[in-house]
Amino acid sequence: MTGELTEQWVSRVISYSSQYDSGNWAADSIIGKPRVYPKYGDIPGAWAQGQKDSKQFIEVEFEQEIYIQKIEIYETYHAGAVKTISARKPNNNYEVIWNTKSVTNMNCSRIFSPDFKRLSFLCKILRINIDCTASKSWVEIDAIKITGTAPYPNNQTAPLPVINNQPVHNPNNVDQWVSRVVNYSSQYDDNSWPASCIAGEPRVYPKYGDISGSWAQGTLDANQFVEVEFAEKIFIEKIDIYETYHAGAVKKILAKRPNGEWCTVWETSRAICQNSSRIFSPSFQVEFQEFCFKFRL
Repeated sequence: MTGELTEQWVSRVISYSSQYDSGNWAADSIIGKPRVYPKYGDIPGAWAQGQKDSKQFIEVEFEQEIYIQKIEIYETYHAGAVKTISARKPNNNYEVIWNTKSVTNMNCSRIFSPDFKRLSFLCKILRINIDCTASKSWVEIDAIKITGTAPYPNNQTAPLPVINNQPVHNPNNVDQWVSRVVNYSSQYDDNSWPASCIAGEPRVYPKYGDISGSWAQGTLDANQFVEVEFAEKIFIEKIDIYETYHAGAVKKILAKRPNGEWCTVWETSRAICQNSSRIFSPSFQVEFQEFCFKFRL
């Protein structure tokens, strides 16, 4: 049996290709929580490489072995250079769980949280391969966080969630796509970029650009929103938002409680503009232990 979701930051650097120096931009800077993010620039406190080629890497260890469900890489200078993410298996071999054929160069900081191959084994060591050739400069990484579940000790059984003071059995893990758009602020048109495009599986991602098949707003202001519904009420553990043009504009995520009230589960005071597509998977900022199937972004 597995326990509750747990978050961990890097506890130790095992190995690395190079480092700019042993002080301000050392590989050990990646240990612990962010010190630079959300700032962007060549700022002391993040790992920078000593060489600017396609063969840079860092191997990091976390305190506890878990079933990793989410990886967040805090990039603070020339973001977009992560080329491969590998997880160390129990036999000490590495398994590639995410990779890309082409890296990019973004002049902004970001939290890179790719949708990776799910691990069937406990893991606490990752290897991140970096390609500096797109930026032709140093790539700086401030921190790495993993989220996942660990086994309960001594084969203990997980506690059941409670609704109306009654324990309920967890449903099997299920993935759902939007089944219906309930409401929205505006849409660009009724055909190529309507709000209803958000229903179902991705049609545009991983492509980036002003491409028909995704929802685009008709008004360019700070008050845009969409309310979506899923087919089945579940305990939400993760939300993936597939952004394909000017990513970074999600400002708030709300979940609708069974009593009809909206609960803010994630919020930021600063939107960004990222010239690449991404899967945005923020960590909830509040504990939300209720059945839910409606969200507002």
